[in-house]
Amino acid sequence: MKQRKFVNGLVLPNLIINLEEEKKWKLPSDRSRLTELIGINANSACLYSTEYMKFENKSWLIEEDELNEYSITNDIAYNSLYLNVKKSVLIGDLGIGWEQPIALDYRLNVENPIVTILDWNMSKGKVNTWRVIAENIYEFAVKIGI
Repeated sequence: MKQRKFVNGLVLPNLIINLEEEKKWKLPSDRSRLTELIGINANSACLYSTEYMKFENKSWLIEEDELNEYSITNDIAYNSLYLNVKKSVLIGDLGIGWEQPIALDYRLNVENPIVTILDWNMSKGKVNTWRVIAENIYEFAVKIGI
């Protein structure tokens, strides 16, 4: 039996571990499916290795005063527009790091988390919000062509 991997106390889905072991946990060179899924150019996007997830997520448990900028909450109740840092794991980004991360949201299902991205709207005078792009990691992998 494979050893489970944890990031910030949350277990990573087995599919990520399996794809990484098979050297397939990476975005395809043709990013058109991801671009279509998220609605913006994804040419600079990346998925993090499980080791890098651990590093990147240490900083994810951010200070209280940064919560509003990233539409993050400490509330455990599910609201798709916000993300709880203690119940989420960053798994990649769209090329500009924290400004537009790809995350797993564990609030509804700890075994099969939702895949979500941050829509950066502050430059448009709006509040940043999180948007579900796949109901689970398997659906995400299929949608982007892994």
